[in-house]
Amino acid sequence: MTGMDNLAIHTSGSWEGVTVARHVGGEWVPVLGGGGSYTPPEFTPDDGPVQNIATNTGVLQNQWTPGTTGAASATRHMLYANAAEITLGWFARPNPKFGAGADTPLRAWVRRPGEPWVECTFDGATEVSLHGAVSEEALLPSDAQNVYADPIPGPFYLGDTIEVMTWGQAATGTMGVQGDLDGTYDLGKTSGDPATVEQAPASAFSATGTGARPSVVLAPSAQSSSWALIGDSNSVNPARSYLAQAFRARALPHILNGKHGLGTYHLAEGWWDFQLGEQLKYADSVFSALGTNDGNSVGADLRANMVTAWETARAAGVVRWVQGTVAPRAIDNGDGTTSGVYKPGDVLNPWLRDGAPIIGGAPVTPGTAGAVRATVITLAGDVVPGDPAHPLGTGWVSDTGGVLESSVGSGEYRQDEPRVYNPGDLTHYVQAGQDIQAVLLGRDLALMGF
Repeated sequence: MTGMDNLAIHTSGSWEGVTVARHVGGEWVPVLGGGGSYTPPEFTPDDGPVQNIATNTGVLQNQWTPGTTGAASATRHMLYANAAEITLGWFARPNPKFGAGADTPLRAWVRRPGEPWVECTFDGATEVSLHGAVSEEALLPSDAQNVYADPIPGPFYLGDTIEVMTWGQAATGTMGVQGDLDGTYDLGKTSGDPATVEQAPASAFSATGTGARPSVVLAPSAQSSSWALIGDSNSVNPARSYLAQAFRARALPHILNGKHGLGTYHLAEGWWDFQLGEQLKYADSVFSALGTNDGNSVGADLRANMVTAWETARAAGVVRWVQGTVAPRAIDNGDGTTSGVYKPGDVLNPWLRDGAPIIGGAPVTPGTAGAVRATVITLAGDVVPGDPAHPLGTGWVSDTGGVLESSVGSGEYRQDEPRVYNPGDLTHYVQAGQDIQAVLLGRDLALMGF
């Protein structure tokens, strides 16, 4: 035999021909076997709860200034459901002191790569307004805005990639940008009015800087999980935050939500619905990178704030909350002195690494016998099982902060190359640190079956 004449499978005592086909441009195209046309089985949309079914989505937050002529960004999203139709949503969350003053019109289009843009409508209109805040210094949770487009008919297949272009027009800062565009995943941004950006060739887009993206892509889904990712400036400042990298790499549907200065204590003090409420309608799991700013809650038990957040999440139907440890805040100067202050990591990390022990709903000292503990994945990758009755549920502690330390619990940044810290700003470490954390978090997600 010199080659394969056809592709076949042996079943029920006989050989049956098989055709391998790829879904391209809305049609199934044979790529192996068969030799003729291929008729796929009838499309069956997923049955299940409405969830965010896409990667690379993010809550609109921080400052977006599209300019007087307008600007649009086109982002790419992998879908993880068979959907008869999808619904796009944009969640605008003004960020105090970081720009939210102006209103902007919002328009949007969606397409499969290589196909024409299809314009979205909002209650039949092609444009909707994102509202700025009257005072950036007096923003309230009630200033949150949720915008949903009318459903877009499919069919859309699990594994499809779609591109979503979001356009705005504002001379000064307005609500809404989520991190930097990434050329690995996004087409990029371009300037102009709606007619100009809709006709812009790919060469007109630049995948650098910041750009707006949808917050959710919704459809009924049978997927095992959908994630809301919450963090602070270390989650939204970098070009490629470790949260986004890890969940993209594991092909897990996720919504990235972060705010400068955000701490767990904000969630316990009335900002729960603002930061997480709308996302949790469509996500059953949470990853939290919060902790860096928790020490700003003066006089409070930082551990109790975390327990409050976890219990609130569980009451809201969250199945699992994964809590990262706090990154280092100090360096060894090499001359016997240390720069930087580790708090609040010196309070939270020993407790988290012991499974966040709790008795009667209250946090207790690490090592306390008889406490209820959560599952922990150690820095070495050992899984220490916990009690599902713990407020983290079927979630766990991931030592995402420890991977940046010179040794576990030191509170000091590791000194090997490439350097993971910024000597002038020990709170906001560099991209190399994010990359190392992404590998560790991806490993932990895989260890827990995601």
